[in-house]
This record gives sequence, C-alpha cells and structure tokens, in this order.
Amino acid sequence: MKFFLKTKKAEGRSTLFFEVNKRTPKFKAQFNSFISVDIQQWEKANESAKYLQKYMLSSEGAKVMALKQAVENAVNDLFVSERIRGKEDKHIIQDTITSIVFAEERQRLAEEQERQRIAEEQAEEQRKNQYRDMVKFFDWFFSGIQDGTITIGGKEYKKQTIKVWNTFGKHLKTFLTGREERTFSDISPMFREEFSQFLKSSGMLKGSVSSYSSKFRALCQAAAKYGYNNNAVSLTGWETSKPDKEEKKTAVYLTENELQRLYEMPLMGTRAFVRDMFFVGSIIAQRFSDYSRINKTMFQEVEGITFLSFTQQKTGKEMVIPITDERVLKIFKKYGYTFPKISLMNFNSNLHSIFEELAKSVPSLNEEFTTIPTTKDTHATKCKWELVSSHTARRSAVTNMYKSGLLDKREMMAISGHTTEKIFEDYIKLGTFEQAKRIAEKLKASNDVKASAKIG
Repeated sequence: MKFFLKTKKAEGRSTLFFEVNKRTPKFKAQFNSFISVDIQQWEKANESAKYLQKYMLSSEGAKVMALKQAVENAVNDLFVSERIRGKEDKHIIQDTITSIVFAEERQRLAEEQERQRIAEEQAEEQRKNQYRDMVKFFDWFFSGIQDGTITIGGKEYKKQTIKVWNTFGKHLKTFLTGREERTFSDISPMFREEFSQFLKSSGMLKGSVSSYSSKFRALCQAAAKYGYNNNAVSLTGWETSKPDKEEKKTAVYLTENELQRLYEMPLMGTRAFVRDMFFVGSIIAQRFSDYSRINKTMFQEVEGITFLSFTQQKTGKEMVIPITDERVLKIFKKYGYTFPKISLMNFNSNLHSIFEELAKSVPSLNEEFTTIPTTKDTHATKCKWELVSSHTARRSAVTNMYKSGLLDKREMMAISGHTTEKIFEDYIKLGTFEQAKRIAEKLKASNDVKASAKIG
C-alpha cells in the first residue's frame, strides 16, 4: 500500500491518501486515510532513510506512522478474511479507516462528554440543593411569575395574583427568620401548624390565614414539579378554614342613602376624584383594579344607551355593563370618560378621611361592628366608616342590587362578573334583621295585593 499527498501546496498540512492494488480479488482504488501530516516533514521523510528515521522519532511522525501501520494492517485483514470481494465493498475499507483514524478523537470526545455530563449533574445537584431552601426557591419562583417565564395553565399570572404572592413571600421570610427549618424536607405537620399560628398571631382573619396557607402549599407543589421537593407531607394538610360569622361582620356595605349622601358631599381636588371613582364602583359592582382604569376607549353608545366594555383584570372575563344611572354618567363626563391614575394606598387613605368626615353628618356610619379578635376572649369594635375600603364599593353594589329586587341573580352576576352563585352570595351583606325586614315587606306587599283583589 502506497501513501501519498494529493495537494499542490508546498507547506502547511494536508491529508494522506493511499492506494490499494490487489490481484486476488481484482481490486484497485484510492482512499482518503484522514491522517493529517505536515507537508514539508512528510516530503523530507520520503526523500531518505535518514529523514524518515528522524521523522519517526518526532511526536507527530510516531503518531502518523502508527496510524499508517494500523490502516495497512486493517485493510490487509479485510482481504485475508475475504470481506472484500470487489469494488462494491469499497465502503467497508473506508469505514474501517475512519474508525481507526478517529478512534482517538472519539475517545477524546467521549471523555469530554463524560466530564461535561458529570459537571452538569454536579451543577444540577448544587442547584437543587440551593432551591431546596424555601426562601431561595420562592425568590426564583416569584421572579419567574413576574417576568412571565413561569405561567399557570399556559397563561401569565395576573397582576393581582402576583401581588398576593409578593405579600405571601414577605410573611414566609419573616416566619423563617431564625428558624433551623429552611428546606422543603423540613416541613412537618407541626411546621404547618406553627405557620398558621404565626399568621393568626399577627391578627389575620381566618380567610387570610387560609389564603396564605394555600399559597405555601402551592409553593411546595411548584418545588415538587421542578424537582426540588420530594416531601409528600408538604403537599397536603395546610389550613383551609373559612371565615366565621364574627369575621364576616367586618365586611360592610353602604346603603343607597349613605351612597347618596356621599355623592352630595362638597369635596375638592383629589378627595373629590376619589369619592367620584368610589361612587362609580359602588354602582357598576367592579373591583378597584377595574373601576380605577376606566377610560374613554371602553365606552360605546347603542340606541341611546351607554355601555361600558372591558376585560376584568383579575378574571380575564369580558364585561359589557349598561350605564343608566345619571349620577354615574355625570361623573364620567366630568373626567372626559377617563379617570386619572391613583395608587390603591393613596386611594384608601383619602377614602378613609372622606368617610370620617361624612360620619359626622350620617349617623348610620357610626354603627359599631365586631372586628378581628385581639385575644382569645376579647374583641375589637370599629365604626362602620372605619371599615370602608376600595372593595366596599363592589360589595355595596351587589347588596343594593339584590335589595332592589329589580334583577334576577343571573342578571346581577352578569353585571358583577361573578361566575359562581356561592361567591356572588358572599358579597350580599344583609344582616339578619335586614333580611327579616325585607321578607316582611314582601309579605306585606303580597297581603295588600290580596286585600285589594277581595275588595274588587
């Protein structure tokens, strides 16, 4: 077998070729050996035995000669074993050459891949160890839901939900400060109970305790999904108690009379704007996140009726609400059908001062309500005006619609955007006496109709 260069270059590197010429079986063909050589050194080595000897002692020469000999031996073995019968078997020779010449490179690549695999496994294990820490996983998870890289049901988390997660994170970090239990594997039934007690000790209502406990469970489930939590105890058993009657008393609503007195208040500047925005919310039965962003693109008029069309931020539900209250239409016109921007904190702060002032002339706003228990046996009380917040508007609208009797439940839910009757009914804040009075009025009206029919 003769090895040779095909290049016309006088220097640099090139690949050796070789020719196989056999009589039995009759076979003659040239092959690329894929052996790379220095052109000048190779040419010198083939000029004399002296240079060949010197070349064979060099690191490159020794490697080239070893590969050359291996190729020759392998090709000869193919013919001896009669695997080569003719030119149709050229591919067998070429494949054999490739496996020999690139064996070292394949070994190097295999070793490199193995090193990379081990490094990746170590990095993954290190990452898992890092994110098994509840606070570190929360920070990573919260960052993901903020930038949209982590979704729920294929959709990005809503702004309000992100706010709740943010608040939960603050409670989580406060709770874990100074504790030895930091990883998901540390969660036990006692740990869950201690978290609930921590929330309750800060004065939270049962509904809030249940909400944040559910968030903790969701965090554990997310960690399990991403492979950072294999503690089955952390996935169930979190507190999900409902608010009791005492707590529900704090969810007040404003009567039609109280809202009218609010509407008539002589206010200026920001306080006037806050009052107007709140009043609109108390008629259209929406959340602050929706009634605070009303703008002129949401309005359309059909057959003389003004409609407000928008998508609820919290639920993503498409809403179309008829606006027939002249007071609301007047407010919209006052602001050019676009409300100015205001933060929820600033809004509630102004709302508090407005109702404090209004309570001086509206006695019903001074009615006392039982609020959050401060100890096991004592309760705090607050006046109605102190319990008014941005969400009181939605609650008032739903309750007053229900009291009016003008719309059926399905129609009222179409305005408020509630999807279940249970949640909708939770917004109706009639006291026991109010409910009894409403029933009495209906019965009296029915009796009056019967009496009139008899007289007729």
